[in-house]
Amino acid sequence: QIKWVTDNRPMGDSISSWWNSKGDETSVCLTLPEGSCLKKRVDNKVVYVLDVNGTTTSLEAVKTDVPTEISDLFNFSEFNYQGQHDKHFLLSESPGEVAKKLNELVGLEIIDVMFKNLASKALENKRKAEEESKKSEVLSLEIDKLGYIDKVSEELQNIKFSMDNFNASKGRLSKLSIIISNCEFAKNKIQECSKILLLERQYKSLKDIVQTYKSLQSKLLNITGILVRAQDSQQIIAKETPLLSIEGGVKNLLESIDRKKIKDGRQKHLHNLIIGVTETQGKIESENEWLQVSKKHQEIQSLIVGYQSQKESYLKLKKLVVSCKLAANTFLEVGKVNELVEKKRKFLVENKMCPLCK
Repeated sequence: QIKWVTDNRPMGDSISSWWNSKGDETSVCLTLPEGSCLKKRVDNKVVYVLDVNGTTTSLEAVKTDVPTEISDLFNFSEFNYQGQHDKHFLLSESPGEVAKKLNELVGLEIIDVMFKNLASKALENKRKAEEESKKSEVLSLEIDKLGYIDKVSEELQNIKFSMDNFNASKGRLSKLSIIISNCEFAKNKIQECSKILLLERQYKSLKDIVQTYKSLQSKLLNITGILVRAQDSQQIIAKETPLLSIEGGVKNLLESIDRKKIKDGRQKHLHNLIIGVTETQGKIESENEWLQVSKKHQEIQSLIVGYQSQKESYLKLKKLVVSCKLAANTFLEVGKVNELVEKKRKFLVENKMCPLCK
């Protein structure tokens, strides 16, 4: 029962009461001065209940292992158990087995393990040393056979140095041959170009003459263009001279229109007066039979004379109005011409064009 709690041995359901049925609980409790440990099994589930220093902890076994808290609490090994059918402890054992168990009890078994490991390492190192010595003998024989390689390497170094010098000289020689061929080619080119240089000098003088001719030709074209534009400007001035002369008469025409407006006002007033006089005359003629007073008759005669004079003035004013209408039409035409002239002037000013050469 103690082993079943501390080591989980034997496993299975061999630890059980004779009176338990399938599915009944089996439990064992061990008590120590530090506390108690209870192990119980229901079916296949195993649970530990640890009570140490008043603290209760429930633990479950992991597969076949015991929880570490249980192992640390008991700290048992196989030497702590003695069964009734076991041999007497250490008395029936050989001296070697006794020494081995004593070493295990006091922790000296590590010495035997170390000696065993050291012996195996020594044997392995001895075997490797024998193999390496054999390899070194074989290598020394091969080195002796290849002793001529040092002389061969020196000769190869000398040959390589000579080859490098030869290649360098060959490269310099090829460069010199290229330079010589270039020099000869340049001499031939200079001889061929000496004639071209003479022609080039003559070409430069001819080129200067041509440039001078072109500059003079362009100046001539500019002068002819200026002359043409001057002629065009003279024609335009000749066309616009009558308009400028009309512009002087427009001011007088405006003054005449103003005077005409004043006269129209007077004429309207006179027309109203004539209408009144005509009505009065009709009344006088209709009532002439009843007028006996000579003084009134004379006043009427004077009014008639005034009417006749006013009628003549009215006819003169009518003629003047007709002439003013003709002048107004002329003024409108002059205004249109002035607008065209002003548009032309603004166009020239906005585009910064000369009125002569455009």
